[in-house]
Amino acid sequence: MSTVWLIRHAEKKNPKDTGTLSGLSINGKVKAFGWGAKRIGSIASITHSGLERARITAQLIKTGAEINLILETDERLRYSGKASQEYVKYLQDLGDEEKMVAALLETGSVRPDDETWSSQEVGEAIFSLVKEKLESPGNHLLISHSGMIESLEALLKKTHSLSALGWSLNYLQGLKFNSNTSEIRVEFRGNSGDTLSVRI
Repeated sequence: MSTVWLIRHAEKKNPKDTGTLSGLSINGKVKAFGWGAKRIGSIASITHSGLERARITAQLIKTGAEINLILETDERLRYSGKASQEYVKYLQDLGDEEKMVAALLETGSVRPDDETWSSQEVGEAIFSLVKEKLESPGNHLLISHSGMIESLEALLKKTHSLSALGWSLNYLQGLKFNSNTSEIRVEFRGNSGDTLSVRI
């Protein structure tokens, strides 16, 4: 049996920073270390997006768990498609991460322009990585970013509204996947009790 946790990175240093370069707050570092310490010896792999916050979160969880493994990077955990300069500027001009995520989700299955991936395409890319990890025995941790995880959540729940998902994910929160031979069971947003089975 395999389990995959897909979680958002730990708390960022500057909550208003919508860019990719900001590091983690002290509180975020402590909580990431604690996330790993709660799961000592149980993690077979840790994969992160390659962006700074996710990379530091992965390192702190690894240290907290006292495990010796090589951290992996996979671009599907970040905005894995292409985005036009115009669309990136549009998102940045919104000036708020939650508004940016809501705008991405609202694209649904339709690309906002010829170059830019839709929310559905982003979700499908991340789900392909989840399914790959579920083929390998053990517990696997994927560390990504709010809009990416919520794009997968929107795909699975078939909704394109951030408010319908329960608004933005908290830090170190996300989805948990378990699989057997015929289906994948998804637990949404930690211990919310919200579950779904997806046929393989």
